[in-house]
Amino acid sequence: MNEGSDGSVRHDAARAEGAYEDGQRPRRSGLWIIALILLGCALAVPLVGIFAGAFDFSLEERIEEAHVGRAKADLGAVSAALLMFRELQGRFPEDLAELMDPPPIADGQSEVYLAKPPEDPVTGRLYLYVHEGKSVRLGFLGADGVEGGTGLDEDIWVTVPRE
Repeated sequence: MNEGSDGSVRHDAARAEGAYEDGQRPRRSGLWIIALILLGCALAVPLVGIFAGAFDFSLEERIEEAHVGRAKADLGAVSAALLMFRELQGRFPEDLAELMDPPPIADGQSEVYLAKPPEDPVTGRLYLYVHEGKSVRLGFLGADGVEGGTGLDEDIWVTVPRE
C-alpha cells in the first residue's frame, strides 16, 4: 500500500490493473534487451559450430604448411652450419652430432655450429644426413617415415655441394 499526495491510500493492485496517475504504463525495455541478448547467444552457438566445422580442414592444412615451412627453414639453417663447418674444417662432418661438438680449428679454438641436434618438426626424429659423391644430402622422410608422400608425409631434401 502507498500513500498518495492527498493522503489517500492506494493499493498496489490498482497499479497492476493499469490504473496509473499519468495514464502511462512503465517501460520494460530492460527485459527486451535481455531477451535479445539470450536469443543472439542461442543463435550464435550453432553458427560458430557450423563455421568451425567448415574451416576445420583449412586449419589442418595451415598447420601442415607451417610444419613443412619450419622443416625447410631448419634444413636451411643446418645447411648453413654444414657450409661453415666445411669452410673452417676443410671437410664436411662425419655426422650431424659433429656440428655440436666439432674438433678444434687449426689455431686451437673450437666453434659450435649448432646448439642442439636438429629434429624435424613433424615427428621429432633427427634429420637424415647422407654423404653422396660430391655432395651431402640433408632431409627427412615426412611423418610416415617412408620415402614418398604428400602433405605431412612429404619428403624434403636439401643437397649441399662439396665444393
